[in-house]
Amino acid sequence: FDFLLRTIYRRSNYYCIHVDKKAPETLYQAVRERARCVTNIRLIERRIDVRWGDFSVLEAEHLCQKELLKQSRQWRYYFNLA
Repeated sequence: FDFLLRTIYRRSNYYCIHVDKKAPETLYQAVRERARCVTNIRLIERRIDVRWGDFSVLEAEHLCQKELLKQSRQWRYYFNLA
């Protein structure tokens, strides 16, 4: 996670992170600590048990999109990095 974030992070962008419900609580807490360090990273508190090919993939994505719309409605791009 740290490597990916360092690779893609730009101060002018907004980021939303959803940590799967199946992931360890320690991972969720580590991501939460990093998200607290900057104002343009949002962590979705509602953790969904994402199953590929299931509606849960879209549900997690939709939660992030709603959160990002609160930050800005002037998007040029939207990327999903799973």
